[in-house]
Amino acid sequence: MGRIILYLIGAAGVVFVIGVGYLMYITQKSVVPENAEETNYDETGLVVNGFAILTKRHPNDLWGNGQNRYGFVDARCNRITFVKYQSVRNFDEGGLAFVRGTNGLCGFIDTTGREIIPLIYANAAAFIDGLCLVQKGQKGVFAVGFIDRQGREAGPFTYTKFGDLGGHYYAVGRGPINQEKWGYVDTKGREVIPLQFDEASPFRDGYAVVGKLDPERHLMFRGLIDSTGRVVFPFLYTGIGPYDPQTGLWDIIKPYEENGQWHSMKGRANSRHEFVEPLTKIPD
Repeated sequence: MGRIILYLIGAAGVVFVIGVGYLMYITQKSVVPENAEETNYDETGLVVNGFAILTKRHPNDLWGNGQNRYGFVDARCNRITFVKYQSVRNFDEGGLAFVRGTNGLCGFIDTTGREIIPLIYANAAAFIDGLCLVQKGQKGVFAVGFIDRQGREAGPFTYTKFGDLGGHYYAVGRGPINQEKWGYVDTKGREVIPLQFDEASPFRDGYAVVGKLDPERHLMFRGLIDSTGRVVFPFLYTGIGPYDPQTGLWDIIKPYEENGQWHSMKGRANSRHEFVEPLTKIPD
């Protein structure tokens, strides 16, 4: 029949047979199927905030290309949703879970499985401080703004793209595709660093790597800013990072031109832009 796997959840648990996927509720005295109907899943995740993710794996989806399907059960193995979504995230502490449908659009469900925030968004972050940054639109025409936990828009949708959260800030962009200017908003939706960069990465340990394009040399020159937007590293480098929290140092790549050819130097600097390891030429 297959390999049986058991996940204990206190006095209860989830039992399933690979390739079959029957849900069963376990007491200390007996094992009782909740129903004999096949639930069509292959594995279950850990219980987070009272719920676990079920996964049905597609034989051709080895690299996460969207063919797997996902659903939810609660800690007592009661089905919350069918295994039907293209991707999901665990329920948050407020009882909402991100889900993406097979049409590629996403929204949020509540603990009953109801799609309380309709699946109408191209992308969505997590809820923080009662608000969630979302992107709506299609075919390259997008608008980005915040919604509350009831799905109501919390202000105008004035941006077109957003990046990952870092240090309570999101990178947000506005403009035509590949021509956006980037800045940062906080989790309340306030623009804290104006849109002025051609590239913006998430904040880490109080700093973010940002870039400005040199159109004549066709190079992206990168610098480092702090959470106030102050420039810590000037825009002289083609590479900054990764940051090593143990040493407090940044890897730095600086270009230079010699005999009409571009080459690179590498060094390491601290967050005060002091080079602990001087820039040295990288052999071609």
